[in-house]
Amino acid sequence: MKKDKEKSLTSEEKVRPNEENLLDFEHKTNNTHIPMKNWSRVIIETDEKQSKVLAIVTNNDFELADGLRVRLSPIPND
Repeated sequence: MKKDKEKSLTSEEKVRPNEENLLDFEHKTNNTHIPMKNWSRVIIETDEKQSKVLAIVTNNDFELADGLRVRLSPIPND
């Protein structure tokens, strides 16, 4: 039954992270202390034709849609 479901998924759906992948990625990155430097901001939005912005994160600020929260990880002093 699982193989039938996998066959019906689009390539985009196969790479879209699910809750388990997100939790796994959170655990893998818990000890990451390297600051992000390749982006000026991160925009998180829904994957819909008329996408909705859920959050915008910059180096020193963030705004969120209702019902969401952000946990910031400071860079430890050397």
